[in-house]
Amino acid sequence: MDDTMLEKILLGVWLTALACLTASSTGAAQGLLAYALGPSYFHDLQFDRFSIEDGLRSPLGASLVGVRASWWIGLLTGPSLAYLALRERPLEEGARRFARGVALTAALAVCAGIAGAFAAPLLFSATPDWAAWSQDPVGFARAAASTGAALGGATLGAIAAALALWRRPRPPEASRDAEYVPS
Repeated sequence: MDDTMLEKILLGVWLTALACLTASSTGAAQGLLAYALGPSYFHDLQFDRFSIEDGLRSPLGASLVGVRASWWIGLLTGPSLAYLALRERPLEEGARRFARGVALTAALAVCAGIAGAFAAPLLFSATPDWAAWSQDPVGFARAAASTGAALGGATLGAIAAALALWRRPRPPEASRDAEYVPS
């Protein structure tokens, strides 16, 4: 194994850690958004599900739920995006491409979470027994839809990032300004 391959492997490990940190941060922000939309979603379901202590059952606890629920997305997407970004590319360019892919994943998660909050009344209006889940069924539905949509957005973002990184890099001698000459 040559030095360049070892450098790429080590950089891939650091980039995966960065992806986990980004996913955790996005999850924390999503937890705060969901708590603002419907605290009952956390008090009736998520705090017990994620074993949040009574003293933390607040927006801080919702943020912690978001971190615990999302860090693994970075662990799943980080290595594959790092491989796709770093293969056949210089380290600096690969790291930049990786960062753009992770940013795309996080941005789509945030946008989908916000869209899910607005779509919740449409999604859950036809469910007659929805009120049995919570004291605040509308807030619960908004928070649940926002959280589910954010996870879906992160999945779509990771797929889009992987597809964008899948393209093989052009050789250095190929230029965008080069004139096409048919053979």
